[in-house]
Amino acid sequence: MNEKSVNQRLAFRFKRFGHRSYSAFASMHKVVNIGVVTACMLTFANSSEASAQAAQTAEDHQKINEKEMELEEVTVTASRVELSLNKAAKLVTVISRQEIQRAPVQSVQDLLNYAAGVDVMQRGGHGVQADISIRGGSSDQTAILLNGVNLSNPQTGHYSFDIPVNLHDIERIEIIHGPSSIIYGASAFSGGINIITRKNTDHKVYGKIEAGGHNLFGIEAGASLQSGISNNQLSVGYNRSDGYIANSDYDILNLLWQTRFNVDDSNVDIQLGYNDKQYGANTFYSASYPNQYDKTKTYLASVKGETGTKLKFIPHIYWSRHYDEFQLIKGDELKVPYNYHRTDVYGANLNLQYTSQLGITSFGAEIRNEGILSTVLGKEMNQPDGKYLKSDDRTNISYALEHNIIFNKLSLSIGFLANYNTGFN
Repeated sequence: MNEKSVNQRLAFRFKRFGHRSYSAFASMHKVVNIGVVTACMLTFANSSEASAQAAQTAEDHQKINEKEMELEEVTVTASRVELSLNKAAKLVTVISRQEIQRAPVQSVQDLLNYAAGVDVMQRGGHGVQADISIRGGSSDQTAILLNGVNLSNPQTGHYSFDIPVNLHDIERIEIIHGPSSIIYGASAFSGGINIITRKNTDHKVYGKIEAGGHNLFGIEAGASLQSGISNNQLSVGYNRSDGYIANSDYDILNLLWQTRFNVDDSNVDIQLGYNDKQYGANTFYSASYPNQYDKTKTYLASVKGETGTKLKFIPHIYWSRHYDEFQLIKGDELKVPYNYHRTDVYGANLNLQYTSQLGITSFGAEIRNEGILSTVLGKEMNQPDGKYLKSDDRTNISYALEHNIIFNKLSLSIGFLANYNTGFN
């Protein structure tokens, strides 16, 4: 019996990168050889067996060469209309589902550390608290969205990531670098981050449990159910730890319900969410007070519809409420009174899209009201509301017009935004 080494070369060929007629390699009518994978096998066989194996290898090699492998296009919302990533007129970073699965991270904030141009000032693990900024702007100048719902906190950017989403829920994250107010509203002065969740269309159940030192415990679970014209998803996440240093403990709960109704060319998306956090804020905001403590709660609800093909109507209404209890000295309200805040955001917008030979035209209008009740922020109330002594509110009204022209190798986006805010009166 003779020892022989057989090298098998497998060629993978890509005929096109998308389903569009204008895709690069489809328009050239060429097959592009991306790469060749060589697999080495050490076998022990006699000469007749080696010949038979070589013949079989040649046959398999021919079959593999005949296979066509296609890559799916990535569609992003880098303008008021959805466009494929290579046609977006803005600088966009997309973190895909595959990248999320491979990344050694525990939270969305950890994941954003891998994105160029995004500054993550993170405090604590498991997404306890973080300030996110883009291109040198502040956290108050970066819009944070969940499936297009602007969750930017009107009180402070410290709480903009108090959102009820687990890593397993995310399909992709779109990051727009630079001013994006025409797309995401006035809060997107330096950029915007839109977290898109997965939309399962079958029956699935998911679960994960983790444990570690300092009484670390975490659990994630999810289930999806398709019933008639509706797809329903429920996601739950819980994480806790005593912390590795004094006053660094945390307790986080996420709940997210999503339902999509599909009827012909129309769909309606409903989402309900709840986020609850309690954490020791040792040196989070000031090293002079190591016993700071924070408790926050976030509620959100939104309904979004879409109908039409050539002319699309996309209405959207949403609401979010955020509670904050800040303790400068944990457990000692008599020495230093706690600060209490409650913010409410109500919003509605309508986006119209028309596709023609001249491109895609979009018109949008939005009204957004932001209000706060507080013990320290705002104007004195004539009649206190429970523990809240002060209040304030502002309404933002905006109109946007955008036109996207797409050539073979050039994308041109022209837009106009008119904005009115009662806070400047």
